[in-house]
Amino acid sequence: PSDAIYTVAGNLCEAGDLFAINYLMPKAQEGDVLAILGAGAYGAVLASPFNGRPKPQEVMLLEGEPVLISNGAGEQGIANRA
Repeated sequence: PSDAIYTVAGNLCEAGDLFAINYLMPKAQEGDVLAILGAGAYGAVLASPFNGRPKPQEVMLLEGEPVLISNGAGEQGIANRA
């Protein structure tokens, strides 16, 4: 696939919720995964239940293979936590 220009945004409605603006990268295909290494409040360190969002899952690459190391708040999210 050829390259394309993208703006990469998070899923919250915040003005600063942009990771890249008009950024040239390989053309995305369905099923692709984009790793963002410095994700601010989307990462575990700064994560909070802001806007009812669950904490994120964390994945580590171990010898090139993805390994789930934290389940975050899970599929149930914060609404169903005891």
